Amino acid sequence: MLRTPFKWLLLASALVIGNQAAAVSLFDDDFQSGEYSQWATAGDGSDNLNLYQGNYSLRLDGLREAQISLSTAGYDNVNLDMQLTATDLLYGDLCYAEYSVNG
Repeated sequence: MLRTPFKWLLLASALVIGNQAAAVSLFDDDFQSGEYSQWATAGDGSDNLNLYQGNYSLRLDGLREAQISLSTAGYDNVNLDMQLTATDLLYGDLCYAEYSVNG
């Protein structure tokens, strides 16, 4: 008697797992292509690609900022992941990432 409900539970679990959508990356950029033309830069300062120990990164000096816009329309449970490093900041300087859900 115990085996039958257990079999149905496994089948139901397999159907639920099978119908879950696979994760999709809407945008990914690690600058290793040597390009950052998709990014819009603005503000006082400079921007360039920096090569350090075989790894490219986007370097922003002064009050320079870089941004990219993309639509997430039609997607649910959107996640944002960003790695950010700051060097040579002076007292009171900040380095941070921002995002907007309404443009």
